[in-house]
Amino acid sequence: MNIKKTIIGALLLFIAAPSFAQRTENVHGVYTYTVGEDETFSIAEMRHKCIVGAQNEAIKEKFNENIKANTNMVDMDISGEAISRFVEEIEAYSAAEWLGDSKPSVFKADYAADRLTFTAEVWGEAREITQPSVDLRWSILCGGTTDSYQSKKFNNRDRIYIKFKSPVSGYLAIYVLDSSNKKASCWLPYRSNTSGRFEVMAGQEYVLFDRDFDVNATPYRMVTDKPLELNNVVLIFSPNPFTKCNDDAGDFRHANSVDIDDFEKWLRKTRKRDNDMVVDRSQWLVITNANAKN
Repeated sequence: MNIKKTIIGALLLFIAAPSFAQRTENVHGVYTYTVGEDETFSIAEMRHKCIVGAQNEAIKEKFNENIKANTNMVDMDISGEAISRFVEEIEAYSAAEWLGDSKPSVFKADYAADRLTFTAEVWGEAREITQPSVDLRWSILCGGTTDSYQSKKFNNRDRIYIKFKSPVSGYLAIYVLDSSNKKASCWLPYRSNTSGRFEVMAGQEYVLFDRDFDVNATPYRMVTDKPLELNNVVLIFSPNPFTKCNDDAGDFRHANSVDIDDFEKWLRKTRKRDNDMVVDRSQWLVITNANAKN
């Protein structure tokens, strides 16, 4: 019933630029996308696509970067209806990284000549990348803890695990962003951790959310009351100590959480203080519930 296809498209644009000391710039970008006749998207997906595209345009204008675009297509059959979903991540290499918004983004839709067009406009700060980031290795596992369980696609109530390994010692945090309720859930450090930090050792492979690996771990299931839900996993790592975002305590079934806007403000401030911090937003979770009502 669920078939996943991955389409990887690479767009490389290069303009030679002289070397400068690392700098931070205020940036502004606009991105417009016209939906094709056979495409079906949720508003949340389209908003994400356009905002990432606008961020990319803002960075490209200021920093003349190399660009690599990865597009994942997930085909599903839900209640007999074929739905195609696209999640596009555009990452800047050897140029700059988006630190955060300086004011709220604007997203709008326009329908003309039988075509639907979405436009996003963003304002923010971007920081030039002057050295390679730490080479982290991590994967998402569905229902089991070995590599054979690697998947980003979950059925309602499937267990989730994350395997992680770093070549250097440091500190790790994992947040899951749900745009439908505008919450960022803190999955790591664990709820029982009162220090607000999760330390990892160089070269050690971790299986997160697994009590067989760590008795202090908090286990998680992917749960949705919708036919289809998308969540963004944000992995944050630094060789330097940092403390998680100030959040609100959840009940025994739910992780601590914070409004996405407050999470983004915290992350932006934290990244500006730490040039070594790595933030990876490339992983998306697709959760389906065959029994949910549309």
